[in-house]
Amino acid sequence: MKGIKLQTKKGIYTRRIGKGEILLYDSIGRKVHILNETAYIVWEQCVNNKSCEEIAQILSKRYRMPFEKVKLDTQEILENFFRLGLLTRE
Repeated sequence: MKGIKLQTKKGIYTRRIGKGEILLYDSIGRKVHILNETAYIVWEQCVNNKSCEEIAQILSKRYRMPFEKVKLDTQEILENFFRLGLLTRE
């Protein structure tokens, strides 16, 4: 995923449903997904067409964690988004 910009699927709506939980509603696939706060930050950055590396850098600074560790976690979240059909590669 190095340097690849990510694009979110059309028809996805978000709503905060509790402390640290965000609901994603896929209006086309008619599915609901619940994200934790970190996954939602990743989602927001995908909406802004950021790459995996850019997202990992943001999270690394926010949580004060080593970039390489955060990058692996970010890749896992992104792979889940792809598997669920929420993302495409630009």
